[in-house]
Amino acid sequence: PSGSGKSTLAKAIPQYARWDQVFYTPADIQGGDRNQSAEKLRKLIDEIIKRRVPTVVIIDEINQLLENAESKNHDNDATSKEFWTCLDRVHGN
Repeated sequence: PSGSGKSTLAKAIPQYARWDQVFYTPADIQGGDRNQSAEKLRKLIDEIIKRRVPTVVIIDEINQLLENAESKNHDNDATSKEFWTCLDRVHGN
C-alpha cells in the first residue's frame, strides 16, 4: 500500500551495500508526445552504461510508464519494449 516504505527500502538497499544508484520517477521519463518516454529511457540507461560503474536503477511506480497505452499522452508498447531491451543490454554488460 501507499506509504508503506517501498521506495525508501528500494533506496536503502544499494546505499547499505555502498552501490551507486539512480532513482527515477515516471515524471523523469515520460515525454509529452507518444513514444518520447521510450527515447528518454534509452538515453538515461545509455548514460548509466557509459559511466561503467555498477549502478542500481530504481524506477518508482514503473507501472505508470507501462499503462494507459490508449492515451494520446502515453506511449504505446514502445516503452515496455525499450525497457526490456535496455535490461537485455545491461545484462550483457
